[in-house]
Amino acid sequence: MLGDNNQELHNYYKKSLNKWKANLKQKYFHTPRTTISVLNAIFIIIRTFIQIVCAIISEVIAKHQC
Repeated sequence: MLGDNNQELHNYYKKSLNKWKANLKQKYFHTPRTTISVLNAIFIIIRTFIQIVCAIISEVIAKHQC
């Protein structure tokens, strides 16, 4: 029973995606402050991209109305 769990755990951490996620959490996201900062940065980048798209659409519409 315990050997099966140990093998499952070993197989889980052998997968590269799981290794990558664990490494990312340990190195960069070890505090809630870091996680919140990264989420904030992603949110700002998305808002900036949306603003650029809206500005381009606005210019295209303005040129077609003239």
